[in-house]
Amino acid sequence: MALKSAAMIENGVVVNVSVYDEDTSADWLAAVSPDYDEVRIVDEAGIGWTVEEDGLRPLSPFPSWTWDDGWHPPVPYPDDDQFYEWNEEAGSWDLVEASEQ
Repeated sequence: MALKSAAMIENGVVVNVSVYDEDTSADWLAAVSPDYDEVRIVDEAGIGWTVEEDGLRPLSPFPSWTWDDGWHPPVPYPDDDQFYEWNEEAGSWDLVEASEQ
Protein backbone atom coordinates (compact mmCIF):
# COMPACT_ATOMS: atom_id res chain seq x y z
CA MET A 1 0.00 0.00 0.00
CA ALA A 2 1.46 3.35 -1.05
CA LEU A 3 1.12 6.44 1.10
CA LYS A 4 0.67 9.99 -0.12
CA SER A 5 1.07 13.33 1.63
CA ALA A 6 -1.22 16.31 1.34
CA ALA A 7 -0.55 19.89 2.40
CA MET A 8 -3.61 21.89 3.40
CA ILE A 9 -3.04 25.54 2.56
CA GLU A 10 -4.65 28.74 3.83
CA ASN A 11 -3.52 32.19 2.64
CA GLY A 12 -0.38 30.73 1.06
CA VAL A 13 0.77 28.93 4.22
CA VAL A 14 0.61 25.20 5.04
CA VAL A 15 -1.68 24.86 8.06
CA ASN A 16 -1.94 21.06 8.18
CA VAL A 17 -0.21 18.05 6.64
CA SER A 18 -1.72 14.58 6.32
CA VAL A 19 -0.46 11.23 5.16
CA TYR A 20 -3.07 8.96 3.69
CA ASP A 21 -3.51 5.68 1.86
CA GLU A 22 -3.35 6.06 -1.91
CA ASP A 23 -6.42 3.83 -2.29
CA THR A 24 -8.64 6.29 -0.40
CA SER A 25 -7.10 9.50 -1.75
CA ALA A 26 -9.98 10.60 -4.01
CA ASP A 27 -12.61 10.32 -1.27
CA TRP A 28 -10.36 11.87 1.33
CA LEU A 29 -9.35 14.81 -0.88
CA ALA A 30 -12.95 15.49 -1.80
CA ALA A 31 -13.85 15.56 1.90
CA VAL A 32 -11.10 17.95 3.05
CA SER A 33 -10.69 20.22 0.02
CA PRO A 34 -13.66 22.52 0.80
CA ASP A 35 -12.15 23.31 4.21
CA TYR A 36 -8.98 24.91 2.78
CA ASP A 37 -7.94 27.37 0.06
CA GLU A 38 -5.91 24.61 -1.56
CA VAL A 39 -4.83 21.01 -0.96
CA ARG A 40 -1.60 19.92 -2.66
CA ILE A 41 -0.20 16.43 -3.01
CA VAL A 42 3.48 16.77 -2.05
CA ASP A 43 6.56 14.72 -1.27
CA GLU A 44 7.34 16.74 1.84
CA ALA A 45 5.73 19.59 3.75
CA GLY A 46 5.53 21.09 7.19
CA ILE A 47 3.20 23.41 9.04
CA GLY A 48 4.22 27.01 8.38
CA TRP A 49 5.84 26.29 5.01
CA THR A 50 4.92 28.85 2.36
CA VAL A 51 3.67 28.48 -1.20
CA GLU A 52 6.21 29.74 -3.75
CA GLU A 53 6.26 29.67 -7.56
CA ASP A 54 8.44 26.56 -7.61
CA GLY A 55 6.67 24.66 -4.82
CA LEU A 56 6.59 24.76 -1.04
CA ARG A 57 9.34 26.52 0.92
CA PRO A 58 10.25 25.27 4.41
CA LEU A 59 10.63 27.62 7.33
CA SER A 60 13.97 29.38 7.63
CA PRO A 61 16.18 27.77 10.25
CA PHE A 62 17.51 31.23 11.25
CA PRO A 63 16.49 34.82 10.41
CA SER A 64 19.85 35.63 8.77
CA TRP A 65 19.72 32.77 6.26
CA THR A 66 18.59 33.40 2.68
CA TRP A 67 16.71 31.24 0.19
CA ASP A 68 18.18 30.05 -3.12
CA ASP A 69 16.79 26.57 -3.92
CA GLY A 70 17.35 25.83 -0.22
CA TRP A 71 18.26 27.80 2.91
CA HIS A 72 21.83 29.11 3.05
CA PRO A 73 23.71 30.76 5.90
CA PRO A 74 25.43 34.10 5.35
CA VAL A 75 28.76 32.38 6.09
CA PRO A 76 29.56 29.03 4.42
CA TYR A 77 29.90 25.96 6.61
CA PRO A 78 33.61 25.30 7.38
CA ASP A 79 35.21 22.63 5.20
CA ASP A 80 37.57 21.01 7.70
CA ASP A 81 35.84 17.72 8.68
CA GLN A 82 34.83 19.06 12.10
CA PHE A 83 31.31 19.64 13.43
CA TYR A 84 29.83 23.12 13.80
CA GLU A 85 26.52 24.67 14.79
CA TRP A 86 25.19 28.01 13.62
CA ASN A 87 25.39 30.88 16.13
CA GLU A 88 22.74 33.37 15.03
CA GLU A 89 23.77 36.04 17.53
CA ALA A 90 27.42 36.02 16.39
CA GLY A 91 26.60 35.29 12.74
CA SER A 92 29.18 32.50 12.61
CA TRP A 93 29.72 28.78 12.97
CA ASP A 94 30.74 27.54 16.44
CA LEU A 95 32.89 24.45 16.74
CA VAL A 96 31.09 21.62 18.55
CA GLU A 97 33.44 19.94 20.97
CA ALA A 98 33.71 16.12 20.84
CA SER A 99 31.88 15.73 24.17
CA GLU A 100 28.88 17.69 22.74
CA GLN A 101 28.49 15.55 19.61
